[in-house]
Amino acid sequence: MKCVVLMVVALMALTARGVEEPPQPPAPVSLAVAGDLDAALVERVRMWAAVQLALPVPLDSPLSLDGAPTSLDEVARAAAARLSPESLGVVVLFAGEQPVAHHGIYNPELRVAVVNVRLMAEGADEETFARRLERQVIRGICSLMGLELSPNPESAMAAYSSMEELDQIARNLDPPWLIRLQERALELGIPLDPDSPYNMFRDFTEE
Repeated sequence: MKCVVLMVVALMALTARGVEEPPQPPAPVSLAVAGDLDAALVERVRMWAAVQLALPVPLDSPLSLDGAPTSLDEVARAAAARLSPESLGVVVLFAGEQPVAHHGIYNPELRVAVVNVRLMAEGADEETFARRLERQVIRGICSLMGLELSPNPESAMAAYSSMEELDQIARNLDPPWLIRLQERALELGIPLDPDSPYNMFRDFTEE
């Protein structure tokens, strides 16, 4: 009788394990806006990142801030406060009315990267401004997904020390860094765009 009871208990345990739902993949890095920024420009920047990285880049609702932040850290904390536990993080385009130091920040503990839109606009025409934002959003997404700076001086993840240098680096990733990013996404269960020409794991045998 004891043997039968044990077998039944073991069978119930196996059945329970069998119906357990698999763990859900994390939510991909998203984009959010804090402040007044042209919607068409935001969509251009979002789409650039999504196409170039072959990753989903959802747009969050606008980030509301109390008062005028005096630092990018304040913006990062406000963005972190509304992040869901399963989110990989958010890149915030901060268009503040008052000047704030630094081009941007990346805080891995908060899972937030902030781009200082006001500084990106300084001395730039419309196209240069948009391209600066495109670079910075890709840098933010890659940083939040664990990529370090690239030694390739033409990569979007190359180190820079001035606005002039930022304007010279590419707006997309060098192939080795793109492969590393997409490997990371696949490890996490985040799907790559199967139709993207920048999907480094795309099956070309059917073409």
